[in-house]
Amino acid sequence: MLDKFKDKLSDMNLAIREAIKSADFEKAQALDNERQYFIITAMKDETFSPDDEFVEFLENCAKENAELVSELEARIIKLSSATHKTGQMMKAYNI
Repeated sequence: MLDKFKDKLSDMNLAIREAIKSADFEKAQALDNERQYFIITAMKDETFSPDDEFVEFLENCAKENAELVSELEARIIKLSSATHKTGQMMKAYNI
């Protein structure tokens, strides 16, 4: 069960990374929500018994997830700033 969980979580992280790279922020956010639900659901399962190796894997995923979220936020801010500047230029051009 732990190997299946690891594989699924790794696949989800890869999908989120790809969504961020392609600037599909809505998809990245939806995938992140799905990933969070997946982790919470697994942790509530009484048959789920993680070992030390799995806990280390999960900690590494948490670190990677934090980096992905930071990258996502930075890209959103950059996009927002560029959009704002474009709006200002268009407004100045119309005057």
